[in-house]
Amino acid sequence: MEDSDTRLMEMVAAQAHHREGGSLEEDEDSIALDEKLSDEQKRQRLQKSLNMAASNGDVVRIRKLVTGKAKDYVDVNMLDDEGTVPLIYASCFVRSINEVLGNAY
Repeated sequence: MEDSDTRLMEMVAAQAHHREGGSLEEDEDSIALDEKLSDEQKRQRLQKSLNMAASNGDVVRIRKLVTGKAKDYVDVNMLDDEGTVPLIYASCFVRSINEVLGNAY
């Protein structure tokens, strides 16, 4: 139960930060192009960014992650630590999945 409470508090804090105009993560393109990061480090950071964007209903960020330079490092079907895929988060927090994915998948 404690882990669930911690996860919920992290999500609420991230959503509040996002609504205030803060960046949840550094720019996705910068991460994808960073030669100092291994592919695995890029995958971890960008996948976490996708999960957060989906759980925040951030359509612009989701679209950028799945269609931009980061697209080779993210997977809309990859389970997070809670066993949920970004697509499920997006379906809960975004009005229309078509709005997010368009023709990307």
